[in-house]
Amino acid sequence: MNAASDMTKPLPLNKVLPLMLLYCILTCIGMYHHELWMDDVLHWILAKDCKSIPGLFSVSNYDDHVGLWKLLLFIAVHFISDNPITIQILHLVVINIAVWGQVFIYMVSYSFSLILYNGIVRINIIKYYRLLRESIGR
Repeated sequence: MNAASDMTKPLPLNKVLPLMLLYCILTCIGMYHHELWMDDVLHWILAKDCKSIPGLFSVSNYDDHVGLWKLLLFIAVHFISDNPITIQILHLVVINIAVWGQVFIYMVSYSFSLILYNGIVRINIIKYYRLLRESIGR
């Protein structure tokens, strides 16, 4: 096996999980020491003061943040807690889901592409074998 093919293999799960847990711990520590900035507080205030979701989107027409973030903040503020720490917890959940999802997609897509590749190679080998047998006359 050459070094290039080793680099395309995903890390085994027993090496990925400790790295991901370390990432989660470091993001928790970072969120604990992270102070809220004005753009975070602005969206929290908008989500807290608006009484409806259409009202939230009409107030923030000229804002360049993603509407899904505002919707998540609205749900968190109205149904979980109106404490500003909710923003940090929600952000922590979103970034960890995104990173864990990327790792999962990478591992699944690698496995799927490997299965697909092996299937295509085997089908082609069978086709060439049959063609070879037919050309020889056996």
